[in-house]
Amino acid sequence: MQQTDLTLKEIMDQLESRTSPYPLCLLVNELGTIAMETQSPDEADEATAKLCEVLQNGGDKNEQFAAYGHLKLFLGYRPGVKDAVSAFEADPAKADIVRKFTENY
Repeated sequence: MQQTDLTLKEIMDQLESRTSPYPLCLLVNELGTIAMETQSPDEADEATAKLCEVLQNGGDKNEQFAAYGHLKLFLGYRPGVKDAVSAFEADPAKADIVRKFTENY
């Protein structure tokens, strides 16, 4: 269940502009929720693609941690996720995020 009443477009716009009344990591979490709960395959794919973008080019470590957690759940279910997760896990600069996620989940 989403914690905000924002639409997918509003979430994506706020993440893109890096301005929001909400913490940006919450918006990343909202993307994951939409990807899991929406009845629209197009919205699920769009939210998943944005999660992959956050993971690859994204903001701070909290945003990447949230994106990584959701994408790990989608391995094998959504297109492009395996490549994005594999590249993230192979990046030595991201090792701390991967380690913390693995230790806690």
